[in-house]
Amino acid sequence: MLHSSLFLSITNKSFLLTKTIQTTALVNFEREILLVLKEANQNGLPLRRIALNVYNMTNSLFNPLDQEKVYADVSEWLRTESTKSGASIERAETRGWYRLNMRSSQVQQLLLEFEPNEEDEWML
Repeated sequence: MLHSSLFLSITNKSFLLTKTIQTTALVNFEREILLVLKEANQNGLPLRRIALNVYNMTNSLFNPLDQEKVYADVSEWLRTESTKSGASIERAETRGWYRLNMRSSQVQQLLLEFEPNEEDEWML
């Protein structure tokens, strides 16, 4: 009985650790999604292209990611975020497309943060 409770305890901790890592990864994708949509025009981008750009921004040799997992995480985040009232993301007219909600105060702040200042003009 002790052995099975120890296994259950280890399994639960492993599950919690895995769930924490997945949640953290989803939060990290939020910034990349917003950056990708900021660069898009007012029509937005299709989900597949957003997910591909996020995958390209986050995948590396030392931290390889599964493209389908990134697609699922981006899809889930966009779906839940776009249904909130006053959210930073909204669905576009075309099915499966998303864009920034320009009426959101969070997006207006985001656009101000990413504006280049005079010191950054040499990079343009």
